Amino acid sequence: MDKLRFDKLKSLVTALVISACILTTSVSFAYWVNVINGDQNVATNNNISIPSWNYLIDVPPEGVPEYNPNGVYQEGDLVWYTGVIYVIRHGGYHQTTPPGQPYGAFKDISMFYLPTNTYDSGEVVAYQGNFYQVTNGGIANDRAPIIGKGWTIFNFAILEYNPTFEYSLNHYVFYDDIIYKVVNVGDAKDAANPTTLKGWERYNFGIRSYDNSIKYTVNDVVVYNGSLYYVTNATNASANNPATLNGWDTFNKPISEYVLNKNYPEGTLVNYQGYIYEVMDFYYKSASPAGNINWQRKNVYFPEYQAGSQYDINSYVKYNGQVYRAKWNNNQNPSNAAWEVVNIQPYNPNTTYTLNQFVTYNGKYYQVVNADNANISAPGEMYNAWNLIDTNDYSPTNVYTSTNIVYHNGTYYKPQNVARANQYEPGTQPDSWVMVGSDQYDPFKTYQVGNYAIYEGRYYKVVNETNANMSAPGEMYNAWNEVGTYEYNPTNVYLAGDFVYYENNLYRVQDAARANQFVPGTAYNAWNQINTNEWRWFNVYVANDHVVYNARVFRVQNVANAQQTIPGSIPNAWNEVGTYAYKTFNVYSPGNIIVYKNIAYEAILGSQGIEPDALNGATYWKHYIPANQQ
Repeated sequence: MDKLRFDKLKSLVTALVISACILTTSVSFAYWVNVINGDQNVATNNNISIPSWNYLIDVPPEGVPEYNPNGVYQEGDLVWYTGVIYVIRHGGYHQTTPPGQPYGAFKDISMFYLPTNTYDSGEVVAYQGNFYQVTNGGIANDRAPIIGKGWTIFNFAILEYNPTFEYSLNHYVFYDDIIYKVVNVGDAKDAANPTTLKGWERYNFGIRSYDNSIKYTVNDVVVYNGSLYYVTNATNASANNPATLNGWDTFNKPISEYVLNKNYPEGTLVNYQGYIYEVMDFYYKSASPAGNINWQRKNVYFPEYQAGSQYDINSYVKYNGQVYRAKWNNNQNPSNAAWEVVNIQPYNPNTTYTLNQFVTYNGKYYQVVNADNANISAPGEMYNAWNLIDTNDYSPTNVYTSTNIVYHNGTYYKPQNVARANQYEPGTQPDSWVMVGSDQYDPFKTYQVGNYAIYEGRYYKVVNETNANMSAPGEMYNAWNEVGTYEYNPTNVYLAGDFVYYENNLYRVQDAARANQFVPGTAYNAWNQINTNEWRWFNVYVANDHVVYNARVFRVQNVANAQQTIPGSIPNAWNEVGTYAYKTFNVYSPGNIIVYKNIAYEAILGSQGIEPDALNGATYWKHYIPANQQ
């Protein structure tokens, strides 16, 4: 992924947005934590005010007494103190004043985490830009919200990896520009970090630049020196760079300059004296590729003799201006009896030639491949008569086989389809020739599902071979998927749960069919935006989801009604939470306490939209009376 694009992505996922100034004029704190640097206390100037009932009220509502340190209260009583309503939790309030201490006697219903509150399992709070839910009250109340320490991220979020967190199964994190997922809780807890892959797995690794600090697994794909490599042995790959081909292999083997005495792995292509050879056996081969012992020449060549090298029978070399043929396997000088001179004469139209005979013509070497045709045409005039040899240059009159490699218009090619390769010039027709040593997109190559290509500096993988062979990467939907980036691409095919980055926001596929029809953020039930807790009309919400809208916090009350519905706009969809203020759209249950026209009421029956002073209000509401006054 482009570094600039990823830096923007990383900054937005590490601080999920909750809106500012929620119904209050009281104490506020900075929430946007700098988790990239791992400092849980560093924040920006984006402040969120702590929501409570104290919105523009200077006196306690009727029914809620002002707190008196010397008063007598019972568990569950409400008291008012300096603009905030508190719940008495237990009898330890004597001679103390709110807000008190953790495990203390007072609790504020603020949606924001307050270290003075004591939380019960299932409660949800906002902290440093995220919603957290208590999973274990005995652990959670000893610390601010930390994943795994009695708390969990409530709404789906991806944060930077933090070694102090204890992650649960299937939890996602960012680490070193890559998304990881927990697959084994115990191993992930013990792992030094996600790159160890102990308890972690990478999500959509795609293609990344080779990094020797990364632990690679079989079939991982990297780019190294402009070429693509994949892992064949994870242990060896983590100890060697891709060019060694030790633990690595290539999709399109590059051609490298031959180095004497270098240990080349099987399958390596080298350029030796301008000629192309392939290693056929890793363990034993002649020192010089021209020796042809477990080296395969890609055309007929006459290389210069290399002293000290072992030569296979029928190998050809040039020595003192003459071409020699090895009569048997040997390491002798060509002047030795193990070699014989090859008498190559200039082409003569009056000579009758036989199969495999050599001639020179216009300064080039040719070999007979079809005697009948060779005897009725000069070299280079007719297809399937003479093959141009001692060169890699493509010739339209040559007969090529599957092992040949040719050089044409600055690029090396090999036959993909031998019959068609013998009909068409390289780089002009599909399913004939393919580029050698290049992972660049080749419009004339026939691609299959799973093949990779580099195109305009981006990396792609075939997902539909019919479409991929009709279009260049990035042109048609359901042909090529761009890989190695989390950036949204409208031509990609996405699956359920996939993540993308689009216009500075992070999204996750909600419905795969619709996600593949619509750009993120443009249609309901396609993509869910996950780097914010702000309400989004296109997100799909589930029971108990919490969102922020117009600086107020809402919880899903009715899943069906909540979809595509602005919180607070219709009844029985979203309940506003974190406030005692009566809301006409909220659904209330027996025992709920509200404040209406500065009077506290307690619900007798469940209701919605019935105000306490309505004609039938007394059926549903009664004046709140603290237990100590009943």
